[in-house]
Amino acid sequence: MKKVLIFLCLLAWMATACAEGRHYTEEEIRSLEKQYTIGFLSQEQPGEIAWQEAEKIAKRTMDQAGDTACEMLRVRLVQWEDGSRSYVAAAFTQPQLLPYRDMKIDPITGEVEVYNARDTHGIELEWESLYGPMYQWTMADRALFDELYRSAKNVYCLPLPGDLKQEEALRLAAEALAERYPAAEGKISTLDRYSFVRYEKGSHNMFSRVWYVVWQHPQEGVVYQVMLDALTEEVLFVYDRSDPGNLG
Repeated sequence: MKKVLIFLCLLAWMATACAEGRHYTEEEIRSLEKQYTIGFLSQEQPGEIAWQEAEKIAKRTMDQAGDTACEMLRVRLVQWEDGSRSYVAAAFTQPQLLPYRDMKIDPITGEVEVYNARDTHGIELEWESLYGPMYQWTMADRALFDELYRSAKNVYCLPLPGDLKQEEALRLAAEALAERYPAAEGKISTLDRYSFVRYEKGSHNMFSRVWYVVWQHPQEGVVYQVMLDALTEEVLFVYDRSDPGNLG
């Protein structure tokens, strides 16, 4: 019952925020995202060590290796697609840089199974060897990767209760595109990809949770991009291929 009341309070808070047209701070977003599971992130089960213990193991391992460069350590418990579970620890030299170490820790024994010296690009190549190119990953896999290995402010995530639903976002994006570029209406059936992103709006550390939709021509590359605020449904931008703001 307590969890139900917390969830209902969360929905009421988000409805109020939407009515006011406000945006989230980074702290609020991180707090909200703890209310649900991102990708295959998990909570410890009976018999597994707590994340605080996994963090101590990761720090001790780096100390024993003579590694003193770590300024931020991120530790997450993951249940992988094959059913295996492990703590993933990523070490960063600064909060906004890429990790330079990553390790996997057995949640039962506390044994460090993998200890790598590599950055996000190297990890991404490994994942792509297993799952294919990143642009073909599911939204859950993209969110999981960014939660584990990226410290940037604009990262992939998954919608929260109360956020604009995927189908409605695609419909609104298509309408915004057709309104700005009438000639595009016949091309928008060639939807290339869409994603959900935590996006810094402006330079005041205020964030939106947005749908990012891309239409791409097979030969010409990226043609159109639309970004929608998932809280207010505001169209943040609509770009064609020639626009300097196009991210493709």
